[in-house]
Amino acid sequence: MEGGKRKFVDDDDDDETTEVKIAMLASVHPDVEPEKLLDMLVAHRGSIASTTAALERRKPMAKQQCSLRRYGPITSSGRSRKMKAVKKGRTLHVFDPVDVAEHTPCTVVHDFLPAEVAEGLLRELLGEAETFERSSFKLFDNVVESPHSAAFFVEGGEERVLREEYFYNGSKLTDVRTITPYLEKVKPRVQQVVNREIQHRIATHYPNGRKLRHQPPGPWTANSAFVNCYGGGNESVGWHSDQLTYLGPRAVIGSLSLGVTPASHHPRPASSLDAASRG
Repeated sequence: MEGGKRKFVDDDDDDETTEVKIAMLASVHPDVEPEKLLDMLVAHRGSIASTTAALERRKPMAKQQCSLRRYGPITSSGRSRKMKAVKKGRTLHVFDPVDVAEHTPCTVVHDFLPAEVAEGLLRELLGEAETFERSSFKLFDNVVESPHSAAFFVEGGEERVLREEYFYNGSKLTDVRTITPYLEKVKPRVQQVVNREIQHRIATHYPNGRKLRHQPPGPWTANSAFVNCYGGGNESVGWHSDQLTYLGPRAVIGSLSLGVTPASHHPRPASSLDAASRG
């Protein structure tokens, strides 16, 4: 090996463990986080050479949320390779909003809010989060406490009624608050984009281009917001499935994520919208 950057020229690296491959990639690209290196290595079927070529071929644009499609395998036509469906029971790895929309009943929108609005909403909710509560629920007959805190927000005048009538995880909800100014400000934008994505999915995925049975006939509206606050990875609840049957069949949930993106060395507000249809 001569001076300069280390190059990988041998594709026959199946004998190496994943940890060794990550270490080799990190030695060439120390500015890329290990989690992203692992995702890209999986996307390129464990090939160090292909992963390295993808990293050197494309650099993320500054101040823009991006997905791993930017680093994905490229076809001879210059386009990203379309993901193939997997057999039932096998894990499907998706790295891009296009793949998420194609293979799941979910749509992801990056850079959903202008930076100044995202920062204003984040600061406002962090102030509210100082008095958030941690909920308790039953897990295999044991009462456990959620690692993160949360609160429920509704439009003015409804909080007293919901405090008496709303149950979550089998317990009466006590922390019901009036919607904040910034939540009120972003509400029209959330409704606009969610309804746009609903219409797009109806036109491209649903039989005869019509809504499915039990779906509300009118436009989707945001009448409440359940806000979760995670103070770091130690407050993550891991992979789980919520029981949301009280929302009715095929309900649509708009999930807005705020925080710091790991794609940049300089922390900045980031926002993504996740519109999911629960069948």
